[in-house]
Amino acid sequence: MKNLALLLFGWLLSATALAAAPHQGDPSFRDWDLASAEAREKNLPIAIVFVADHCGFCERLQETFLDPLKRDGTLSDRALVHSFDINATGKVTDFDGERLRTPHFVRRYGVFATPTIVLVSPDGTLLGDPLVGFNSPEEYSGLFDTALAGALTLMRSPEGLKQAVASQE
Repeated sequence: MKNLALLLFGWLLSATALAAAPHQGDPSFRDWDLASAEAREKNLPIAIVFVADHCGFCERLQETFLDPLKRDGTLSDRALVHSFDINATGKVTDFDGERLRTPHFVRRYGVFATPTIVLVSPDGTLLGDPLVGFNSPEEYSGLFDTALAGALTLMRSPEGLKQAVASQE
């Protein structure tokens, strides 16, 4: 009887842990309101890396380009970076705190292929053209640096940010 009680207790703990982490293993960042607050505090754009399961180019982008930038600290003062799986299910918390279905979030930025990186302001305003695809770190580095410099310029200029907002309306 004691073994049965221990077994049931162990099962209950396991079930509770699974319920508390429903997206464990899902690479999708889901709380854009939280990212927005951090980006506002640091005055940085957010790089949303749209990925998909079984996307070899997504894995290469992460392993050969983004991970090294994160490790050496060259991104920390230029952008917040979060991945989002375009096939994720459920809802995300949008930049304004509202709940939004994941397909609507993906469509907002016109993502049609993975990997795609979009740079947005803390309120989710697109700050330039998306970077679609990935070939090599050397080739991508210049494209990313140029896009990031443009995003930072727009974000840090009140007039530039107004133009970015107006172009999306």
